[in-house]
Amino acid sequence: MKDTPTSRRPAALPSPLRTFIAVELDDEARRQLKTLQMALQPLVPPSLVRWVAPENVHITLKFLGDTQPDQVAAVTSALDGIGPTLAPFQVTLAGRGCFPNFRRPNVIWVGLVDHGQRLQKLVAAVERSVSPLGWPTEARPFRPHLTLGRINDNATSRERGLIGAAVELFEVGELSTLAVSACYLIRSDLKSSGPVYTVLREVKLGEQQI
Repeated sequence: MKDTPTSRRPAALPSPLRTFIAVELDDEARRQLKTLQMALQPLVPPSLVRWVAPENVHITLKFLGDTQPDQVAAVTSALDGIGPTLAPFQVTLAGRGCFPNFRRPNVIWVGLVDHGQRLQKLVAAVERSVSPLGWPTEARPFRPHLTLGRINDNATSRERGLIGAAVELFEVGELSTLAVSACYLIRSDLKSSGPVYTVLREVKLGEQQI
């Protein structure tokens, strides 16, 4: 029996991808983050901080979120145009802090020293490249950092204060220097065991993309 027009179902649309644009860390930077986490853990109330696995830490330049599969090529092409315009550079992992502040922290972070505002220029270039594709430019200023851990939602004001005080008292100097020679378009799949990251495109700085 042939389908009548009323019995036909439209083809299912492909599921959007969850994507972001970031700089990857090297092994030394990840080792330093792990060492710092292990030093901080005994100083804060137990079971109140979700420590981010160092292998899952990136310097996020732009979170795109839902991205249709047919948009990936356009994003990739836009990012490829950045490659020849910016030379490789370095940032230094140094310092620590909390968002929004030490008194009522939600996030514990390690700072990034942006020599010559080169990282800031990369962020601005990324914003300009994807804005015409439908991703508005971020209104908040870019604050270079690496997330060490997130405080659980059920933490009380007193517990947050104790965590913030411990982080504030814990001095962190220069940890390592990271060479930034590329940025990446990354797909994130959220699993029960944690996020799984897949690189969709590597864009090397200072080089014409192929």
